[in-house]
Amino acid sequence: MTTEQVERVQIMHARFMEGAVFSFNYNTLILVASVMAALGLASNGSATIIASMLVSPIMGPVAAMAYGTSIWDRQMIKIAVKNELVSLAFCVFVGIVMGLITGATSLSNDWLTPEMKTRATLSNLLVGIPTAFFSGLGVAVSLLDDQINSLVGVAISASLLPPAVNCGMIWASYGLYRAGVLGTSQTDLTKQDFWDAGWMSLSLTLVNIVLVWLASVIMFRLKEVSYHLSADIYILMCVLIRINYVLTFYVFSSNLSCPGPSDQKSNILE
Repeated sequence: MTTEQVERVQIMHARFMEGAVFSFNYNTLILVASVMAALGLASNGSATIIASMLVSPIMGPVAAMAYGTSIWDRQMIKIAVKNELVSLAFCVFVGIVMGLITGATSLSNDWLTPEMKTRATLSNLLVGIPTAFFSGLGVAVSLLDDQINSLVGVAISASLLPPAVNCGMIWASYGLYRAGVLGTSQTDLTKQDFWDAGWMSLSLTLVNIVLVWLASVIMFRLKEVSYHLSADIYILMCVLIRINYVLTFYVFSSNLSCPGPSDQKSNILE
């Protein structure tokens, strides 16, 4: 391995590790994104939910999981998996707290909102499978290519944070339902309905994480193969050019050393 390759691996390793560990910025962003997602889900505001997607930092540990898998860095994988699970648990907790807070207001009259229901259906889970996979490819490319704004990779985490927050809000809704806070339009829902809807929403996040991880690993490997293939082609071209230079020089030298017609005639007269 050349010095350039070693430096490249060190830079990429530091970049992915930085996005996978808890820091002041990470903790602040996940709190802000979770609260924004909860408010958007409670008020059925798609714009607020989209804004939370752009702020969410939880794609960082997923990307570190994928990169750590591609280079088989067990320490990075362990840290990324642990921090991702803690982040998801925090999102669910914020969803429960915000659900209880906003549930005491008039917003709960329309619960479960369409935005909450959409993220708790099997059809949305199935549709999200190819979306998450191709999103993972985009995440890997955006993080490996310095020319592409890394915000693209963060924005794709849209399919991760809101469903986790939604899970907590749906479970909190059951407590409000039992307390008689929710509107009368929800009287046809049972405890099992709330429980299943919450798990379906959380499953959307978990499935998307797995698919983004898998797609990112594939893309990392493809980029690595492409990088090494380009290097091998460059070396091969250098070798061919060198061989051509040596052959040309040999042939040219041979022509200079061959006697011409006048030289042959003078040798005969002598």
